[in-house]
Amino acid sequence: MARSSEFGGDASAVAANTPTPAPAPASSLDAALTASLAQLSDFNKSATALIAQDQAAATGTASNKSIIDLGTAAAADYKAVMTPVDPMLKLQQDAQNAARIDALSLLQDTFTAYGLTELIPTIKGFMTGNIGAGEATLLLKQTDAYKQRFAGNITRVANGQNALSETDYLSLENQYTDLMSQYGVKNLATRTQFATLIGNDVSASELNSRLDLAVNKVQNADPQVLATLKSYYPTVSNSDLVSYFLAPGETLPQLQQQTLAAQIGTYATEQLTPGASTPEISQARAMQIAQSGVTESQAKTGYETIGVELPIASKLATIYGASGINYDQTAAEAEQFGLTGAASAARAKQQLQELEKAQFAGRSGVAGASAAAGYTGSLGKSIQGKF
Repeated sequence: MARSSEFGGDASAVAANTPTPAPAPASSLDAALTASLAQLSDFNKSATALIAQDQAAATGTASNKSIIDLGTAAAADYKAVMTPVDPMLKLQQDAQNAARIDALSLLQDTFTAYGLTELIPTIKGFMTGNIGAGEATLLLKQTDAYKQRFAGNITRVANGQNALSETDYLSLENQYTDLMSQYGVKNLATRTQFATLIGNDVSASELNSRLDLAVNKVQNADPQVLATLKSYYPTVSNSDLVSYFLAPGETLPQLQQQTLAAQIGTYATEQLTPGASTPEISQARAMQIAQSGVTESQAKTGYETIGVELPIASKLATIYGASGINYDQTAAEAEQFGLTGAASAARAKQQLQELEKAQFAGRSGVAGASAAAGYTGSLGKSIQGKF
């Protein structure tokens, strides 16, 4: 931290130009200094006598004995006398120590408020070692404690991205925490999870979208959607469903398509094979439909239509099989969702409709075809208007 420059200049020059203290000091600090100087003068006299004894004696036995006789306190004072202290330098040092204590206190409060208590011992060591603010900042970022606290930045740099500032990093963590609380998964709000998200450049907005998919579109939705998702993607489980959606290995667009594919598979099953334990369509087919640009709403409506029309179309295709007209589930999906073969499927459907109309109009050959297929006359009024 920056040192106080209030008492700059050469210490010996300052001492040489310092006037003799007045008999009546103006402040308590001056009074204390004057008293200390007087005390030092007394001990100086004693020390002078001891030095004379040392010089007179062949050995230092006499002076050493005298020092011991002075007692521990006197010996300490003697040492202080023999090492004169510039009072202005001492004042400067005291001021610096007081400033350092205040700075440490402020630092501790600030780091605690930001949840960085693990870095306090490190920065304290820098301050007490008289390391300046600029150097301390550089050294701090090289410590294991700092790297662990801001681990997401290590991944960002490794990925060729800029490291976030400490303020931006902590702000993003707070946003993550708020979002996870809102979606009821605060147990996932850990520094390790945050580091993974930050390291992979997941914004708060993207996290919100991922949580919405996991919680609202799957976890709290139709149980069949989750069952279908697990069938299509076996690594998904009930216990770590949300974690799957937070994993950096899957991008948000991929997760959105996987979720939509599970919804499509669910709607297909509910309309075509209600109660089935396995999805009606494969993961590949569901993903093909999802990637065609179909929305969840369109998928739901489309399979509702297919659920009504396909059974009728299948019966008509059987009746008029000799004509070579085929309209199966694949054709129905192609027509409803605009997939490859949509035009051919639409023509096949129209041909079946025309053949059925001709049968009701009494044209020759139709009744015979129906009877041969096991139907009496036409399929009956029950299918009129439904296909």
